[in-house]
Amino acid sequence: MTSEKIKIFTDFDGTISSKDTLVEVFDAYCRENWREIEKYHENGSIPQTESLKKEVELLQGKMEQFLEIIDSIKPIKGFPEFLEKVNENNIEMTILSGGFRTFIERFLKNSSIQFNGEIKCNDIMQNEAGWHIISNKSGRLCDKCPTCKSYDIFQASKKGYRTIYIGDGATDRCAASYADKVFATSWLKTYLSEKNIDFKPFETWHEIEKEIFK
Repeated sequence: MTSEKIKIFTDFDGTISSKDTLVEVFDAYCRENWREIEKYHENGSIPQTESLKKEVELLQGKMEQFLEIIDSIKPIKGFPEFLEKVNENNIEMTILSGGFRTFIERFLKNSSIQFNGEIKCNDIMQNEAGWHIISNKSGRLCDKCPTCKSYDIFQASKKGYRTIYIGDGATDRCAASYADKVFATSWLKTYLSEKNIDFKPFETWHEIEKEIFK
């Protein structure tokens, strides 16, 4: 590993967690087909601020029911060991997620993962009218996503850090364009390949660990 100062930024759903918590909960508890809305986000027709708002409003059920699903999801192989390396080397690591804090914190607790970095994400709340999104209030470069993943990467780069981003989905495509090095899997891997954007593919965090801490 080089002596240069680095910051690691990572997506959560489908990147740290083996299943996307939103997909699992939406599939089980949305009263209509939320995936039709998601298609418009993935092809760029509507921003995530709009798609996620509409999808959350389709939810029916109680938080206790949602958390039962979260309790069944495990981390992707190698993440706990990777986090140990990060802590040993005093590297700053931030979770940037379009998902929900309640789900993320429940997952980390279940997995006995002590994450010491920042978690920047959205959340949800329920009132008499139903479920609503609580958007992340951190800085942003534009208003297309409720959590602007690119903002923190951009700010770190301005301060001279070498930035690393790890992700898997449509909400990661913008962030990937700002990072110095990208690790991608699933949808993001296909997207970056089609756009001829440089990245390292991965299936487990062991591969990322070997690449960063070699």
